[in-house]
Amino acid sequence: TIGKFGLGGFLLCLLLVFLRQEWMLADMQYRFARWQDRSVALTGHLVDDPQRTETGWTLTVQVAMITEPGSELLPQEKRNSPGGRIRASLYEPDLAMGLRYGDRIRVRGTLRLPERQRNPGGFDTSLYLAARGITGQMTLSEPPEPLPGKSGNPWVGLGLAWRAAAVGKLEAMLPAQEAAVLSG
Repeated sequence: TIGKFGLGGFLLCLLLVFLRQEWMLADMQYRFARWQDRSVALTGHLVDDPQRTETGWTLTVQVAMITEPGSELLPQEKRNSPGGRIRASLYEPDLAMGLRYGDRIRVRGTLRLPERQRNPGGFDTSLYLAARGITGQMTLSEPPEPLPGKSGNPWVGLGLAWRAAAVGKLEAMLPAQEAAVLSG
């Protein structure tokens, strides 16, 4: 048995999830298309703690404003505020980030749209990012510049802090592979 709402409620939930993902895929095609493969500066706040990878760092940024070289001199109302989220990659593995959820930052780099699946049965980066609400990617040319102030939900910040503490305890108590599996 599926529960109180039955099969109809279950199918409705699946339909809503599918429609959200399709909307995010469509959003990818126009939100940042104007800046595809261009060098830009982006201002926003972190919607997750920075993630260390084998090759550097990954940040998820809620975009507040995009500026191109030379557009910093434009009045505020003529600047671009497209909204949306981007996944930013910084290839400097030894950099100590020191940033947390909600921190306001400015990043500079090349903006691009996520790639669709190229091979049958291959990984589809655009679907993966769409499921997470991310509509663009950026390769950073320099470390992020912290800005004054914070944004975001304080409850989410508290939850992420608790998660980081739990992962730290797992890593201290267990071998590296087991800790990595349990911490996600």
